[in-house]
Formats: sequence, structure tokens, C-alpha cells
Amino acid sequence: MTATMPVDISPDARIAPDARIAPGVRLGRDVRILEGVEIAAGVEIGDRVTLRNCSLAAGVRIEDNCIIGYGNVTGGFSHKLDGFQNPGRIFIGEATLVRPGSVLYPGVLIGSNCWINHTVMLREHTHIGDRTSIGTMSDSEGYNSIGSHVCIHSQVHICARTLIEDYVFVAPFTIFTNGNPMNYAREIPSEEQGPTVRFGVQIAASCVILPRVEIGYEAVIGAASTVVKNIPPGVIALGSPARVLKPVPPEQRMPLELRRRYYNGADDPEGMEK
Repeated sequence: MTATMPVDISPDARIAPDARIAPGVRLGRDVRILEGVEIAAGVEIGDRVTLRNCSLAAGVRIEDNCIIGYGNVTGGFSHKLDGFQNPGRIFIGEATLVRPGSVLYPGVLIGSNCWINHTVMLREHTHIGDRTSIGTMSDSEGYNSIGSHVCIHSQVHICARTLIEDYVFVAPFTIFTNGNPMNYAREIPSEEQGPTVRFGVQIAASCVILPRVEIGYEAVIGAASTVVKNIPPGVIALGSPARVLKPVPPEQRMPLELRRRYYNGADDPEGMEK
């Protein structure tokens, strides 16, 4: 190690010679700290955690049985992802919590004060902003951008190349898709591109969001809906296929100060129904 030995360390920990560990770090039992690890002050690492090629900011907490820097990057079995062979380091921001059993692939970036809950899988090049929560047993296929103040609930599947902006809520069992047409084991062209979910959107439980669709600012998608085409900003849509029902009531809008920040000083985005 190239830094001061932490005060609280288990004798069975395995620590690579190049590890940089600040004072005051707590390590649990059977921890493996492999190559390229930097750990700032106040970090807590649970039992049976593996760390590889990652930087953990001050106050991060990694709970039991997590793998931060999974060593075998996948992606070429059914489709190709650019750059998956060398996706880079993992960065986890200040005071972020990673709960037991979660797996983070190389190239994952997580902001500060986030919650990554039980048995979450984040594949390569998943980028997450600040104060975002990813629910239990949810997964990101990688190459995704998830904003700040986002709440993704339990058992949500986020396909590769999906964009989710700030202050979005996604309820359990929602599925984002990205292959149209589906071309597994077939010689047909298919563009892999996930949906775009704009600022302030709310998606209720058990929805399916099809490839390349855009859900407009502050729209609300009703439970068990299938979104097959673009949804305008500021409307409630539901059904299979989802159809626009009515504008979002004023009392269900985002706070005015946040709206103006995202709409370049305007109260509403361009194209919103009145």
C-alpha cells in the first residue's frame, strides 16, 4: 500500500501493493482489494467485498458481498457494444451507499449521495448523477445516462443506450427496450437505441417502453402501459398502446423554480399542451 494503513482492518484482507487507502477506512472480513484501487477517508467496506480499478470518495459505504469492478466484461454474445473491452475505471461519489450483493462493471460513474440498493447490476458505462436511487434487483445494461434526483424503483430493467434525465420516477417492473426489430441469431439489420425519458417524467408500475421513443417533460405514464411512440410533454398517457388522455393537472407539476431551471427560464417547455 502507498498510503497509511487504515485503523480498522481484518487480518484476512487481501490488499494489492498499489492500493491507496486513506486513514480511517474500515474494512470487513475477507475483503479483496485488487489493482488500481483508491479509497478516501471515512469509507466503510463490508465483508467479502471485491474492489478493482475503482476510486471511492469520502464517506462511501460498500456493504457485504459486492463486486466493484467485475472482471469479465460481457456484451458480445448477442450484440456488440463499442469499447466494452476497455471501459475504464469506476468512480463512486461522496456518501454514496451500495447495498449488499450489487455488482458494478468497469466504467461505471456514480455521483454523490446515491443509493444503489440490494443486488443491483450496473454494467459498463452506466453514468448516474447525484442523489439518485436505484432499487433492489434493478439492472442497467450499460452505455446509459441516468440523471440526478432520479428514483428508479425495484426490479426495473434499463436496456443499453437509454437516456433518463433528472427528477424522473420509474415504478417497479418497468422494462426499457432497445432492439427494433429484434434480431437475435438473425441476419437482419437492427439499430440498438433505447428510449429517452425527459425531466420530471413519472412512469407507473409494469410499463414497457419501446426502443427510440421519447417521453416528454413531466409526462405521466399510467400503470401497465406500453409506450410505442413519442409522448408529448406535460400529458397523462396510458394503455397498450399508450394514448394521451389529458394534460397533467397543475398540482402534479414539478416546482416552478425547478421547471424554470430546465426550461431555460420559461415556465413550460416548448410544445407543452396548455
